[in-house]
Order: sequence, then C-alpha cells, then structure tokens
Amino acid sequence: MVTISLWGNDANAFVASCNGNVQCIVQGAPAAIARVAGNLRDILQTLRTVAPDTELVVIGAYDVHLGAFALTGPIFRALKQAMSEAARSARATYVDPMPAFDADDGTALCTYTLLCRDGDAHPSDAGYAVLADLAEAALD
Repeated sequence: MVTISLWGNDANAFVASCNGNVQCIVQGAPAAIARVAGNLRDILQTLRTVAPDTELVVIGAYDVHLGAFALTGPIFRALKQAMSEAARSARATYVDPMPAFDADDGTALCTYTLLCRDGDAHPSDAGYAVLADLAEAALD
C-alpha cells in the first residue's frame, strides 16, 4: 500500500502568493485546485504504471483556516472533489478527513493537528490515528 497526501504545501504557497488579498484567493482558487489535481493525477498514473497492483490511498485535504471557514470552506470542498476525481481516475482509494478534522468550531482541528499548539497544520499523533482509521475503513 502507498499513501499519498498532496495538497498542503501547494495550498500554502497559493495563499501566500495572494498576500492576504481575499479577491486573489477566490479568483485564483480554481486554477490552483486544477494544478493540485493535475499533479496528483500525474503522480497516481505514474505509480499505477510502475506498480499496477499496489493499493493507492489518497489522503484528502482539510481546512486549516480557523476563523475563515466561511470563505475557505467552499474552496476546500472544491479541492476535495478534484482530489477525489483524480484518485478515482487512477483506481485509488480516496480518504476524506474533512468530516473529522473540520467537524466543529475548531476543537477537532486543534486536537487533530498541531495548529493551535505550534502553528503547524500537520496532523498530531491523534490526527494521524484518525487518518489511519479512516484509511482502514475506506479499504474494508
């Protein structure tokens, strides 16, 4: 099995390129999402070619923008859809962490990432456990 999580650095670079300009983020999001999905599709197709029988698992995105979910939520849902379609195109399993990570006012996000403690959006140990459980459930 190969797991792939490909979105965080691209999302951060895109948001940073807008220097806090909300209009830039909203207008540029479709192209940024298309780039992430295209890169993911290319990587998955390459993996599928060199390892045709390998179980490929794509770990989807979650929204780390506490306090801005009204703006960023629709963008991350579109990213989720594009990543899911890219996974499906390569016969990969897509795992959606958004229902667990973005389930409430930020408590889950603070528990499942290092965001609130260290300013780091990577999963915490608890978050990695949730991702593993979601992957296991998706493969069953």
